[in-house]
Amino acid sequence: RLDDLDLRRNALQACLAKLRESDRDLIRRRYQPGASGKFEADQLGRPANSVYQSIGRIRRTLLECERIGVAPILAH
Repeated sequence: RLDDLDLRRNALQACLAKLRESDRDLIRRRYQPGASGKFEADQLGRPANSVYQSIGRIRRTLLECERIGVAPILAH
């Protein structure tokens, strides 16, 4: 049986796959080693605040998706 961490990891992977490609790309770019929101903003030609807001929105979306995907399994 999968443990809770495996369930959450699998749910997160499924949730990442549901994101728009541009959102998925931003998350991957932001969380690669050595990356920063400011650096990514500069690379994208966007204001840093805009990138931080986008990352926050995407993270909230992923968290809610992960909760919905895992909650029914953990309830059993």
